Amino acid sequence: MNKPNNDYCDACNGKGHFLCCEGGCLRSFHFTCLEPPLELEDVPDESWYCKACRAAQVRFRPSQRDELQSGD
Repeated sequence: MNKPNNDYCDACNGKGHFLCCEGGCLRSFHFTCLEPPLELEDVPDESWYCKACRAAQVRFRPSQRDELQSGD
């Protein structure tokens, strides 16, 4: 069973609307707390992974590694 992502921003601990990591870490971020910040219209259509999950991409299956390497 998948756990829900955090209901607070992992950068500032604030509440609001988030971009949630799909790497299994449960982290969530305000669009403006990301580095670089994102505008709502710039949110990717594909899966998004936080920096920590992208750095630990060796944990993922080969098909997921391809997704991670393609961007934020």
